[in-house]
Amino acid sequence: MQPTHPIQRSSCFSTVLVLILKDIRLDRNIHQAHIAQVIGKTPSAWAKIESGQSPLQMDTFFGACLALAMHPSQVMQVAERLVPIFNRYNWYFQSAHLGEEDELLPLIQEYYASPGYESLKSRPLERINLLAFSSYFSSAEPTVVQYCCIEQAKEWIDSGATSSQQAPLSLATIAFAGKHS
Repeated sequence: MQPTHPIQRSSCFSTVLVLILKDIRLDRNIHQAHIAQVIGKTPSAWAKIESGQSPLQMDTFFGACLALAMHPSQVMQVAERLVPIFNRYNWYFQSAHLGEEDELLPLIQEYYASPGYESLKSRPLERINLLAFSSYFSSAEPTVVQYCCIEQAKEWIDSGATSSQQAPLSLATIAFAGKHS
């Protein structure tokens, strides 16, 4: 018998914060070494935090926000909006660092390494980044969330997210609405 609800997946709150910091860093073209310098760590130490190999500590979080010219409360506000969206897709967030048991981290890494992410970076009307999502006027789900939660979106982005391909409904609707507003 098929389950009526999708299988619950686990992550932790610090992974959501790392996701937001990474998305902002990449959107602003800030190198990992800059964040590392501001927080007093080596670039490889910051890379381990971004990849989930090391936990994100509170002092490091505040320093990374400073390096990104973001107020920590702005980042937390985005996290507060993201968690319920992930919850709708049956994600559960724990307060403890999960390390290798974190199911969201590999998806985040796949998204940022995907050919579709690279393609969508140059098409801002088709990609909802986390800063655009942080506006209360935005109701569209961020593209990274769609990638992590909607199989069709993941497949489309993994295959290059080319305009000639059919985007999943939510992505296509967002792109269409953005071009005509």
